[in-house]
Amino acid sequence: MKFHITEVSLNKKLGAMSCSSSSRDTCPPSCSLKQLMLPDGSEREGPCYANGFHTAMHWDQVDNGKRGVNFTSFIEKLSLMIPVPRFRGQQVGDLPGKDNKLDKEKCIKYADTVRRHRHPFTYTHYPVTPRAALDEEVEYNGVAYRLKLPKVGAALAAWNKAIISRMMRNYTVNVSCDSLNQVDEAVALGLPAVVAVPRGTPKVSSTPEGVRCVQCPATWDKDTNCANCGGTKGPLCWRKDRDYAITFPAHGTWRRLTEKILTAVSKGEE
Repeated sequence: MKFHITEVSLNKKLGAMSCSSSSRDTCPPSCSLKQLMLPDGSEREGPCYANGFHTAMHWDQVDNGKRGVNFTSFIEKLSLMIPVPRFRGQQVGDLPGKDNKLDKEKCIKYADTVRRHRHPFTYTHYPVTPRAALDEEVEYNGVAYRLKLPKVGAALAAWNKAIISRMMRNYTVNVSCDSLNQVDEAVALGLPAVVAVPRGTPKVSSTPEGVRCVQCPATWDKDTNCANCGGTKGPLCWRKDRDYAITFPAHGTWRRLTEKILTAVSKGEE
């Protein structure tokens, strides 16, 4: 695992703020946008937004060590930074972990270090509730891909949930969901949730269990980004006690493929 800190981001969606990145090997296999299987059994990268051109070039350099450093060096740099007004974790990549299991020691160390900064928030695709294995066909541009996601047992889900809950004392960790059902499950555990949705989803919608969903304002207001979202009250994704989930419409080069995957996930959960 490798990590990187950008003290002042040039990413227009983030705005001028500090953020971190993690290497691809931190991403759990439970993320539906991580990879797809080709008809010949080989694998290709999934339509994660971070695989887009400019972001992917940065991510590659985190992976190969040109920008990425080990966890100890990352924490040291984070602890020596002048406290910043906002800190977004994992603009690419995920929290420290392997396969679908979070690394308890590293995650807690990370959260306890980042607390010196104001309004710190991040996201994770590590599963917090049990899930059945999923195997669904996803047709895109004439190719029949297969989306295969592993089973998540109750003990593993409880492990991740406990670690995230501990991190939440100092760091807002948003559970990244791939369906509205997953949002309901995360919210039922008392965790803040975000979810990818198809284009055309209303700015304000709701889940099957009635949880309100509000679209990220940076996706529809050109003057809003993570650096100014929410004004003096802090960014929406930082508000750990909010009573709504935040939606991110599919976007980028592979937005149609993303939508097909989201449909496949929802179908597999039925």
